[in-house]
Amino acid sequence: EIERCINEIQPHLCKTVMENFNKRVHMCQQSRGGRLPDML
Repeated sequence: EIERCINEIQPHLCKTVMENFNKRVHMCQQSRGGRLPDML
């Protein structure tokens, strides 16, 4: 079941997730490790 779900993940979704992650890492670096504005 898990393998089937993983295989259903579309490549463009992975790309979007990685771009979002990189954006958040950059925001974290800019705030010197402080809180991100859209996170609690």
